Amino acid sequence: MSGSRQLNWPLTSLQDYQSFIDQIVNKINRNCKTRFEQERSTLQPLPARRTHDFSETYVKVTSSSTITIKRVLYTVPSRLIAERLLVHIFDDHLDLYLGHQKVLHVERIYAYGTVRERRVNYRHVIHSLAKKPNAFKLSQLRDDLIPEGDFSLIWKILTGGGTSDSACHYMVNLLLIAANYNCEYALGRMVLRQLEAGIQPTIEQCRAQFEPDITIPQIIPKQHELSSYDMLMGGNRG
Repeated sequence: MSGSRQLNWPLTSLQDYQSFIDQIVNKINRNCKTRFEQERSTLQPLPARRTHDFSETYVKVTSSSTITIKRVLYTVPSRLIAERLLVHIFDDHLDLYLGHQKVLHVERIYAYGTVRERRVNYRHVIHSLAKKPNAFKLSQLRDDLIPEGDFSLIWKILTGGGTSDSACHYMVNLLLIAANYNCEYALGRMVLRQLEAGIQPTIEQCRAQFEPDITIPQIIPKQHELSSYDMLMGGNRG
């Protein structure tokens, strides 16, 4: 189509598909432009408020910090355990509300056929797991909690001889550092390179490298003269 970006077939991304739809809509609009211009003068203004383009449902957060929407399991922050949430279900995302407060925005995924899907974010549950790291070993979400890429390779190296308690504790603490200091990529790169060289950095070394350097200001208290309180009372009454 002239004036439009040429698409490569087959379409391999959401952006390509959106461009394909836009081209079709633009062509239809061009074909009916004359009739639209004839009717424009009789059209009424659009509503002041946007119409609802989402559906609503209520869910209760399980003890494992998860909710299920349309056969898809999502993790939510552990502080929401046992809470009843209102969910606005859009085509591409979910908005979660506790009362009138929006507490979470997550990308929506779809389950097709009879297959159930999961969308797991380790940041939602890692602080709870850090209090009882043995739960990580038997967790049904264990493999989903480990980010793809470097952390998956780290886990593969750690469990080369079996899934030990020490490997689980080490991974939980790595994920805790990644979440606390927002250093998932850099931490994963560093640990993987050292493991591939036959060296396993300690959790203390990892924490020391990525923990931000926070300088606590020194506050020197000043003791006021007792006579200054007399001024508050209207002068020296001695």
